[in-house]
Amino acid sequence: MHCADETVRELLVNDRPFKIPRYQRAYAWGDSHLTDFVDDIRRTVAELEEATDGTLFGHFFGAVVSVRYPPPNDGDLSIIDGQQRLTTISLAFRGLERELRHLADDTTNEDVDLAKRAVAEANLLSNNYLKYEKIVDGQLVSLPRLTLSEVDREFFEQLVECESLGSKPPESLLNAEKEYERDSHERLYKAATHLRGTERKDGADGLIYPTRYEADGVTESNAVDRLNRLLAIKNVLADHCSVVHIQTANRDEANRLFVTLNDRGMDLSDSDLLRTETLSLTEGDDNLQRQVAGYWDKMLDQDGPYIAGFLKHYYCSLTGRNAPTKNKWRNYVQESLEDGRPPLRDQQPSEVCSFVKRMHDEEHIYAQICKAEWPFENAAAPLWDTCQLGHVVTPRGLGHTAAHPLLLAGVRLGEDQFSELLQLVGRFAFRYKNVCNGNISRPQKLYFENARAIRDGTYDFAKLESALQFELDRSAEDDVFKAQLGKKLNYDGGAAQKGNIKFFFSVINDYWTSLNAPAGVALGPQKDVVADWTQIDIEHIYPEAAQPPAWIIDQEMEARHHSFENLTLWWYPNNRALGIKSFDEKKDSVNAEGQPVGYKHSDLAITKDLFSYNTWGPVEMNQRRQKLVDFAVRVFVANP
Repeated sequence: MHCADETVRELLVNDRPFKIPRYQRAYAWGDSHLTDFVDDIRRTVAELEEATDGTLFGHFFGAVVSVRYPPPNDGDLSIIDGQQRLTTISLAFRGLERELRHLADDTTNEDVDLAKRAVAEANLLSNNYLKYEKIVDGQLVSLPRLTLSEVDREFFEQLVECESLGSKPPESLLNAEKEYERDSHERLYKAATHLRGTERKDGADGLIYPTRYEADGVTESNAVDRLNRLLAIKNVLADHCSVVHIQTANRDEANRLFVTLNDRGMDLSDSDLLRTETLSLTEGDDNLQRQVAGYWDKMLDQDGPYIAGFLKHYYCSLTGRNAPTKNKWRNYVQESLEDGRPPLRDQQPSEVCSFVKRMHDEEHIYAQICKAEWPFENAAAPLWDTCQLGHVVTPRGLGHTAAHPLLLAGVRLGEDQFSELLQLVGRFAFRYKNVCNGNISRPQKLYFENARAIRDGTYDFAKLESALQFELDRSAEDDVFKAQLGKKLNYDGGAAQKGNIKFFFSVINDYWTSLNAPAGVALGPQKDVVADWTQIDIEHIYPEAAQPPAWIIDQEMEARHHSFENLTLWWYPNNRALGIKSFDEKKDSVNAEGQPVGYKHSDLAITKDLFSYNTWGPVEMNQRRQKLVDFAVRVFVANP
């Protein structure tokens, strides 16, 4: 291993070209990283300009880890760590080159010598930092000094070739649908434009565009000042920014070093570190390693917080235990995650590849669950069943993400049992967590244990029902539940409470027929009517803005008009048309097209029931409240 403190000039000009291995992660820097990069360079430029005592200022970019293979495979250096910084530095150099050529174009007719100087500086910059020459098949060719990983290589090369960058990318950088092929491509283009900056009426930001203006940000610089400022930035980037360049001839050693460096407070995520470990464990088999890299590429082309959530929940689902808060990648590598299998670090490369494939496949299922897409191909389940997923997991419903590990494993049970499990989780979560504010740690432990049981083949739905009912009896008993319903189903309580209200009325509506049946009839949902939440409003029976003569203004009604006893679900056109009408008109009327509307004609039984009331006042509200509370106590249990 060789370690040296090198300036960027020494790193790029005096050494071999750099190549980021095909399996390394895609470009990942966002606005915050780029803003820090620009601020660091601009600060260093300013410090050098203000220095009067010969003090040399500089900026340290951190470590670059590379592998130098022995001859004859030593034509380039393989980057193991530092590719994000090197890519951004290259984009900055290309931005400077573009601006130097623009400066030459702007001054050709005014100052020929300065224009020639700008072109010469642009050519020197390109030849030193962006390209190098090599004889290929007897011909001297110009090649990129930095080659990105497989997923970004072609896009990066095309981006570097662009002579100008607009607010929108040229179509040559987009696919047939005129979209970025990958999120990392969008990040690369945004990085290039962020470094360049934006011109505004009050000045410019970024690294390049501010050189066009004086310190006030408004007065345009003269050509000489522009040239000097561009060269000052190039000088800082090349000679006053440095890295610690660590070289090794052994890829395994480089990977270990990468993990060590990034496990000590650096900004790489568990997914990045786990990716590196699994690629290291398949070292020596290019085919397997290519497959592993491909699976990771698809997974990591997702939003960072999302993939972090997946790794957390997948670990819980596999092991039946809560995931550690830090260094989850180590647990993935060092623990036995699946029955009958050794830790990942002790598995054969083919087994490691199979594990990453299984993880990739389950990430696809996890994404469907998060987006409330029914996670079964060629689904046979009724529409009613498929809608329940969105009601339980999305923010517009219960937002109950704690059960993700259980639902992820539950897909293995098939549609019918998955739907049964989902309904159980929904009823439990509404009562225990959303209404009674129960501590989720104990139920979550049950979720994890049963997820593992599903995977092991030891799952027992009846036992899970009993365990969750025990938690309800312990922390959400009837009296507490009844008292909390009024507080948690209040219309003016915010978006979360509106989700609670829709869920509550949807479930009560589903069970309405059996709830009103004679004693002895088993409770169960009716699935022939689906409450499509995108087409349904929360209706105030006594209107939010009640006006005479349709309504007699009643102070008690005014005080209670947001309470759940005064609410129902109604098809939104009816709600819009009849919302402030009298109770009689709301019960039964005809719209402008002559179609019957009103509560009487609603497909939802819970709304149709309002037609049975002769009038609507405090007495009727009390009656309905008692009825809904009694129904809720019967329905929101583990086994109704």
